[in-house]
Amino acid sequence: MFMLMFLFGLISFVTAAFHLFLCCGMEMYKGDRSSPHRKKAWRNVRLHFGATFLFFYLAYRL
Repeated sequence: MFMLMFLFGLISFVTAAFHLFLCCGMEMYKGDRSSPHRKKAWRNVRLHFGATFLFFYLAYRL
């Protein structure tokens, strides 16, 4: 169970880091920070990092 939660945590961390990289790149090169697509992208980054910490916490507790 620990390994399963740890694996899900790693997968979630990698996808969150990828989304963070994409969001930072979009803001750096486009300069528009208020479009609905970017707001949704930043929300996805927050959700992915939240899921990452949840999975790592569950792996630690189990």
